[in-house]
Amino acid sequence: LKTRKWIKLKRQVMELTKESKYEEALGIAEEANNFAITKFGENSYERAESLVQIWFSEFQLGKIGEAKEYYEKSIEAYESSVLDKEFKKLSYVTCLFGLASLHIKQTNNNYNINRRI
Repeated sequence: LKTRKWIKLKRQVMELTKESKYEEALGIAEEANNFAITKFGENSYERAESLVQIWFSEFQLGKIGEAKEYYEKSIEAYESSVLDKEFKKLSYVTCLFGLASLHIKQTNNNYNINRRI
């Protein structure tokens, strides 16, 4: 039952994201994160996945600093959870790739700003 509720919240976030409703998606992603902490624990795969949905919404809303914070939290949660299935390992690697991409984007933006000055 607890897994079903979390999956339902996760799917709602995905649907809202498809519709570019990032503010609404963010609220439900935060609800999913709180539910995951309560039902699965701070260091669970479900929490890591919920954090991924939060950082994606934050990123789409242009909140790069907040997105980066949630990226890092999601990586910590993945690293503390049991990655006993291939899809869990793939989610973790995808998260690492996303954080690396964000760092590259920030570095390029800083480089272009400094070149103009």
